[in-house]
Amino acid sequence: MSVPIRKAAKPPKNITFTNIHTRTLNPHAFEFVINEPKKCESAAPFLVILISTTHKEFDARQSIRETWGDESTFGDIRILTIFLLGRNTDPVLNQMVEQESQIFHDIVVENFIDSYHNLTLKTMMGMRWVATFCPNAQYVMKTDSDIFVNMDNLIYKLLKPTTKPRRRYFTGYVINGGPIRDMRSKWYMSRDLYPDSKYPPFCSGTGYVFSADVAELIFQTSLHTRLLHLEDVYVGLCLRKLGIHPYQNSGFNHWKMAYSLCRYRRVITVHQISPEEMHRIWNDMSSKKHLRSGGLHEEENMETSPTYPALVHRCLALLTALVQFVVAPLPVSILCLVQVATGARDSSHLDHDNTQPVYSLYGDAILSGGTEGCLHHSCGPAAWSHRHNRAMTKSFTWFITNQEYAGVVKLFMPRSCDTELIAFQLLVADKEKERTREI
Repeated sequence: MSVPIRKAAKPPKNITFTNIHTRTLNPHAFEFVINEPKKCESAAPFLVILISTTHKEFDARQSIRETWGDESTFGDIRILTIFLLGRNTDPVLNQMVEQESQIFHDIVVENFIDSYHNLTLKTMMGMRWVATFCPNAQYVMKTDSDIFVNMDNLIYKLLKPTTKPRRRYFTGYVINGGPIRDMRSKWYMSRDLYPDSKYPPFCSGTGYVFSADVAELIFQTSLHTRLLHLEDVYVGLCLRKLGIHPYQNSGFNHWKMAYSLCRYRRVITVHQISPEEMHRIWNDMSSKKHLRSGGLHEEENMETSPTYPALVHRCLALLTALVQFVVAPLPVSILCLVQVATGARDSSHLDHDNTQPVYSLYGDAILSGGTEGCLHHSCGPAAWSHRHNRAMTKSFTWFITNQEYAGVVKLFMPRSCDTELIAFQLLVADKEKERTREI
């Protein structure tokens, strides 16, 4: 007896590869319970600043309003400041935030639970708000409530209101790294949520800037992208889907940096600043007219051709690279020497830079009276061991404290290097005292 052969059923015509991979995974089905829908009706702002905060951070929000987040600071350049929150489990805190909103009209809240694991929802709420209620803004910044922002550098040196607005633009401190599998870590990522060994390039969530058209692109992409609790990593995933490459900008610092006027006037963001510190820093910079005066934004883009100071810096960097031969693997030292000698571009400026700094040492801040240098290491354990990190810290501290002059030293590694930032706080003054006592 013959068995009839059943023909394979044809797949429905409306199912495609695109349809399968654009189904809604994260519908963001939340409603605004506190909103400022008319904030942008009178005029399109140049910059919208989205600040992730929590209910108890009343002092931090007020400090920002009174310092760098003051919307009236730049006169004809319209700046909007928006604080982002979810709902708290404590009804008293919710009521206090509602009263605060009625006074200042700068708070936006959706009805998800405000928690660390919902930070991504908070950022997506901000993207949604810009796309819905402020689509004609030129630029957007997302940052946190413990960040000090040098607004002069952000506006005049990075965004430049007199130039044509950019599109599909995204910049900040770019990190190239992979998931942490240690369950004890704050940044733990399970293999179930993210099985890959590397993240796409992403900007530190402490502060990044993008053109306003990207807000809607990211929000729409998030609807079809599996939710991750690490907000900055998740934004990086959305950018990869959109084909938008985030630009590296060394002006964005995601570590704490002791206050020095010389140092702070060269950066865009500084992390872990308390409300009291916010006021002190702002008052000092304002009183010395270095925050909003022409002195800052007279310093335009660095020249591509080496000037005399640049040649001095390069010679110093070359000399410093020689020190590396004692403590660093030979191939790395040779690479550093070649790139410094050939004029590898210094990434201390505030414009785009596609190189990844291995070490940045702000010696000019030390000489101007600051007590901390900053040494950071951007290559993972595969390239360097913690023993090398300690050796370099010791070597560079000795080098700087024994020089009459110190410029900004930059040594470079290829972009293929796995980035794992390790911040070192070099207490140069203390080291010098210890060395003096030993002598």
